[in-house]
Amino acid sequence: MAEKVKEIISSGKKDEGNTKGPKGSLDSRPKGKKIEFRDMFLFFTLFFYCCFLINFLFACVSHGNSFGESLYYNGRRTDLFMDFFNSMRDASNSDVYTGRNNIYPPLSLLIFKFLDLFVDPQLVKTTSEDKVLMELNQRTMMIFFLFAIICVIFTVRVLNAYLNALNLDKKTRSEGRVLIFLLLLSYPMIFGIERGNIVLLCYFFTAYFVFFYKSENKLMRELSYVSLAIAAGIKIYPAFFGLLLLYDKRWKDAGKTILYGIIAFAVPALFFIHPSSLFEAGNVSASHSGMLAILGEEGNGFISTLIQNIITFTTKRKSVVNLSSVSIENIIFLIAPGSVITANIVMVSFDVIAALMIFLAKKDWQKSFLICYMMLNIPAASTSYAIFFLVIPFLQFMFGEKEHTRIDWLYLVLFTLLFVPLPTLWYFNSAPMKELAYYLGIKYNAKLNQILGTPCVQAMFISLVIQLMGSSEKKDESSMKILKKSKKSENSETDEKPAPAKETA
Repeated sequence: MAEKVKEIISSGKKDEGNTKGPKGSLDSRPKGKKIEFRDMFLFFTLFFYCCFLINFLFACVSHGNSFGESLYYNGRRTDLFMDFFNSMRDASNSDVYTGRNNIYPPLSLLIFKFLDLFVDPQLVKTTSEDKVLMELNQRTMMIFFLFAIICVIFTVRVLNAYLNALNLDKKTRSEGRVLIFLLLLSYPMIFGIERGNIVLLCYFFTAYFVFFYKSENKLMRELSYVSLAIAAGIKIYPAFFGLLLLYDKRWKDAGKTILYGIIAFAVPALFFIHPSSLFEAGNVSASHSGMLAILGEEGNGFISTLIQNIITFTTKRKSVVNLSSVSIENIIFLIAPGSVITANIVMVSFDVIAALMIFLAKKDWQKSFLICYMMLNIPAASTSYAIFFLVIPFLQFMFGEKEHTRIDWLYLVLFTLLFVPLPTLWYFNSAPMKELAYYLGIKYNAKLNQILGTPCVQAMFISLVIQLMGSSEKKDESSMKILKKSKKSENSETDEKPAPAKETA
């Protein structure tokens, strides 16, 4: 019976194989499918160009106000690029965690501490009231722009390397480069540059891991583990992508990645621990003193202070709708304002569901999206620029799949709304709109990208969960049909066998 099942399954695979072409070619997918790649490509690019044109016209009519005020600045006249400059100021102080209450891991601050070497020491020591001086200084602005350009170049290189690794045909590869160019002009990327956040560097290391942790090249695989460790050392939450190694049961590789992560955290930490804390005189040994400085005694150590800063930053967020976040908590606060406990329970529940769905997902883009969702669902990690991490599953969705079905139109539309810089509502910045926002219990926001962020991410997650659950049920039904078919064939063979001749005397 088992041999018969194998024969039926193998015959089915042969029939499918007759419709497929060379591996890696998007043009070799079966003809007559419901969605063609180039239809998807045209939809994204044309929608992007139309929105870009409308934004351009709005900017001309409003003398730049539609772009400057409504889209990115949001009235922050003295806060431009301040994630970058504030971190430079923080890194210049020895009490970066105890006095400045910084939430960045040591590796991030070490990078900013290095950049401080190129700036006037008095400038990085400015107070919070005078921090705008860094924005007005030509040298600090040039340092920021060089940093941003380097991050963008690195990101382009790794995205392009992924396309090259897929062995696409020349036309499809060219279309992929067009998409990469447009994604550099996407809303989350420009928002990240406006904030000057170090997440710009995190994009590169995270993408490198996801795209090459399965590489046949041993060196590239090893570098991918190091990249994930560095990404987690910069922003912590990319560590979620380590679930991909656990999903594949690559325990050894996961262990190496954890080891690299510990190094990426511990070595930079030494630059922010005062030497006197490591080598105190007295009865306490130097090694014991160093451990107290790092781990903490009565909650005053290095790690405990950093954890406390992160907890404080996370819990101090207001229990109202935050349109710069795409967390499920926004929907809960919209329905029941102030329900913090309920929002936290729903958020954790959805993240657990996403973690479980990874084991049902068969496509790379689905796994990557579910991990991104787990990250973005955490309010403290859910700022608008973090949406750029969805570029990873988006490129896998567009180029890593040989065929697309009708449900993929929904995913494409949602991806498009998240990336394309949508026209702002600056022209409709009227009293009735503000009154409506006040009635709903939210702060008026003219950014369509932020207004649609939460609905798009949550709709994509719910749709994917329904699809995965449905495909799992269909798989079970098809297996039962195969077993029944094989059983029937086995019974028919038994019936056809001639009865043994009776012995005669």
